[in-house]
Amino acid sequence: MQIVTRAHYETFLDVPGALLADMARLGQRIGRLQKRRYRAPRIGFVFTGNEVPHVHAHVLPLYASDDITSARFRTGEARFISAAEQSETAQELRDLMEGRGDG
Repeated sequence: MQIVTRAHYETFLDVPGALLADMARLGQRIGRLQKRRYRAPRIGFVFTGNEVPHVHAHVLPLYASDDITSARFRTGEARFISAAEQSETAQELRDLMEGRGDG
């Protein structure tokens, strides 16, 4: 799941502190839902913006100690999901955030 700012900030260093705090709080809320929904032992929260010059944060279920390392992506071990599955997952998490899900 990604958290993207509406206003443009090229890097995480450019984002005002109050907005960073809001993003972190939202990340915690999403992470708690992901942990419950996906039974993940841990949740990762990473600010990025290196490939796209617009800051964003990733909230990721973690199952292995190297789930968010670039090595996992370079070796092709990362699991990529289809656009349809991404859309379905996003809707499921929105429903949970709004109290409409069973998770």
